[in-house]
Amino acid sequence: MKNSIVFFDLDGTLIPKPSSERRFFKLLWQSGKLGWRQLFAAMIFFVRNSCRFGISVGRKNKAYLFGLNVKEIELLGQHWVNTFFDDLLNPRMVIEVERCRQAGYWLVLLTGTPEFLAKPIAKRLAMDDYIATQCKSHDGYFTAAPPSQHPCGTSKLHLANEYCRLTGAELNQSVAYGDSHQDYQLLKAVGSAIAVNPDRRMVAIAQLNNWPVISIN
Repeated sequence: MKNSIVFFDLDGTLIPKPSSERRFFKLLWQSGKLGWRQLFAAMIFFVRNSCRFGISVGRKNKAYLFGLNVKEIELLGQHWVNTFFDDLLNPRMVIEVERCRQAGYWLVLLTGTPEFLAKPIAKRLAMDDYIATQCKSHDGYFTAAPPSQHPCGTSKLHLANEYCRLTGAELNQSVAYGDSHQDYQLLKAVGSAIAVNPDRRMVAIAQLNNWPVISIN
C-alpha cells in the first residue's frame, strides 16, 4: 500500500527543455536510425490525425519510430540516459527527489516521454515506478499508430488517479511537481503541488492557487 506518492514530471521539471524525446530524436538521426521511411510515416500521421488530435497531434506522433526494432531502440535509449542524462538534471530537483525519498514518499516519474526513455531514467534516479508513453509495436517493431498510453494534460490526471486506486493511495494526499499549464489538472487534484520553472500560464495558475514555485536558472 502506497500511502503517500510524489509524481515528478520530467521535461521542463527534472531537466530543462527541449524535451528528452527531442534530444533522443537527434541521437536517432545522427546514428542513422531514421530515414525517409520514418519521416514519411510521421508526415502521414500528421495528415491523418490532425483533426482527431488537434494541437496535440505533434505530441501524439510517434510514427517517426515506424519499422524500428523495439529492442534496439530500448538499448539506444539506455545508452542516451547513461551518457547524457546526468548532465541535464537540475541540481535543485536532485535535492527535491532525495528530500522526498528521505521523507518516505513513493516516487513516481509521470511523463509523456516514451517508455524506452522513462524506464532507464526512473531507474537512474532510483524512483520506485514510472508512468510513461507506451508506443505501439507489432512483432518486435514499432508501428505508426498513436500511442496506447500518453500522459499529457487530462490523461496525466486520469493515469495518476488510476495508479493511486491500484496502489491504495489517495490522490488528494499525494504531491506533484510540474512546469507546464498542461500539468494543471494533476496539480490541482493532489494535496501538494509545486510548480517548477513554470511557463507563463502556469505562473498565473500557481499564484492563483498559492502553490510554491521553484525557479531554476
